[in-house]
Amino acid sequence: MIELINKISEAKDDVVFVGSVSLWNSNLVTDPNDIDIVVNSLDGLEVFGNIETWESKSPMSISGKRACIRREDYNIDIFIEDFLPEFTVENGIKFQTLNNLKTFLDLVIDSSEGVLKNVIIEKKKKYNFN
Repeated sequence: MIELINKISEAKDDVVFVGSVSLWNSNLVTDPNDIDIVVNSLDGLEVFGNIETWESKSPMSISGKRACIRREDYNIDIFIEDFLPEFTVENGIKFQTLNNLKTFLDLVIDSSEGVLKNVIIEKKKKYNFN
């Protein structure tokens, strides 16, 4: 996985690894099941596979602009946003800060209901983000 993360980071300057990858970088999970990124544009990502795009009404996406690259190793879930989340840089790779992730999860909880809201509340508890 780290090889793919490095390649994505080298391909684009405007990429921040978020979600479970930022948790992985902070040693809070051992192996993310996908790679979540925030970018300003899709330029440069086509080298990693076919890019599927769609509009989303999910509170997980601020702009509603989403994309995905389905791969055999790791799917790359893409959030296309005007502004990148707060990040730290480690070995040239931008990772969402845990504080920013906590704030984002709070926003998702405040703007969602039902199953999604409960899932995010449980995630916050699991990672001691309360």
